[in-house]
Amino acid sequence: MEATSIIYHFATIEGWEAQQKNEEYFPSAFLQEGFIHCCTKNQLEGVLKRYFKSSDKVYLITVDTKKVVAPLKIELASNGDFFPHIYGKINKSAIVKSELIVVCNFRLN
Repeated sequence: MEATSIIYHFATIEGWEAQQKNEEYFPSAFLQEGFIHCCTKNQLEGVLKRYFKSSDKVYLITVDTKKVVAPLKIELASNGDFFPHIYGKINKSAIVKSELIVVCNFRLN
């Protein structure tokens, strides 16, 4: 996994916008899974293609792991790659950027 303090999370428009007034963010899947799925920069396109190909737009949330209060674990996924998982809500002070992206046009800079 990359040696950086920045990780990413994709959020649905409804899920992100519904929590704008909250001091913490968590997707609805957190309640079932117990953690928040994140990825590194190198994993962005693959995650987007696998899990959001039927979406028009999603929010790309940039998270600074040095500021995350909840436990962060790097875990092996079923595809053999390691992904960052946040075991709790993401405190908004750890979110350094949120941007609405068009899924079919997304490309790494």
